[in-house]
Amino acid sequence: MDSWAMPSSPHKRLISKRRTRSHLESLVREALEKGEVLVPNAPVVSCPIEASLGLLGKKWTLLVLRDIGMRKKERFNELVKSLPGISPRVLSRRLHDLESDGLVSRSDNKGSPEGVRWKITDKGWDSLPILFSYVAFGSKWYPDVVFSDGQPRSVTEQYPSPIVESFFVDLDVQKRAVGRRATRPAAKW
Repeated sequence: MDSWAMPSSPHKRLISKRRTRSHLESLVREALEKGEVLVPNAPVVSCPIEASLGLLGKKWTLLVLRDIGMRKKERFNELVKSLPGISPRVLSRRLHDLESDGLVSRSDNKGSPEGVRWKITDKGWDSLPILFSYVAFGSKWYPDVVFSDGQPRSVTEQYPSPIVESFFVDLDVQKRAVGRRATRPAAKW
């Protein structure tokens, strides 16, 4: 039995996971190129992507989740400052939408507006892999917008913590097409 069959260390498990994912990606791509269609095995009433985009597809929603979940911006004023261009009214709507959908919770300290903090819930934590998928995609395909040097990077290069690896699909930046768009100034986070 080769060493990849039973990974014994976290590093080997990650490599095994990537090899399996790469193999699956090849199989799926090959099947789709042959004209096969991906059909769910369970009966569905509505597309789960469409259902998720009902809330997550609204402008600013993913950025609000990013700032609460990844950047620990928990106060309203911190969120307004961290999201240039969002109006307080829109931020308030998004927070209440996220709260009513169970992705964030509001903790009120003694009824004071200064005491209100927003926390990500268990359901909100489940959105983190979606955010990291956006990080991976944007870092691979739009490095000229994301990074000052315009070089693509993997998620592990940006977030080297081993705990982060369970939250994302790492896209192979080496497979990136050679042609690049015109360079733009780096994004300000």
